[in-house]
Amino acid sequence: MARPDPERLALWWAFDEAHREVMGSVGARLSEECDLSLVSFTVLDRLYEARGRLRLHDLADQAGLPPSTLTRVVDRLVGSGLVERVPAADDGRGALASLTREGRVRYRAAVTVFRRAVHKGFARHLTDTDVVALQRVLVKLRPATVGGAEGGATR
Repeated sequence: MARPDPERLALWWAFDEAHREVMGSVGARLSEECDLSLVSFTVLDRLYEARGRLRLHDLADQAGLPPSTLTRVVDRLVGSGLVERVPAADDGRGALASLTREGRVRYRAAVTVFRRAVHKGFARHLTDTDVVALQRVLVKLRPATVGGAEGGATR
């Protein structure tokens, strides 16, 4: 079995630490300034990018969440008046998550905080050369999503 050399293993841990630090920082800003968790913001973002409405299983896929986690997040967002569940017209068993008017307003305020936090904790540290190098590496790690057909306003 192939094993990473010490340099690559150290890079793995550094990548993990940097990821946790940036995600924690962005999440803290969203929580403090918008009263939204990062996962709730992610769900709102995917809904907003999909013109406000997605089937729940598609939303789980796009948000990168297991269905059970998405159910809990959507329940909280419904309770907050930011999202509503709508029966799927073409499938009596299916449901859609739909942004409410309040959800759109809260999302638009939160996306500004999100972008500012991403800039402060991540983007401002990257030169143009770094961006090109990271894009090249991330395409190798996630060929279906990075630099491909997907890509919303906040990605």
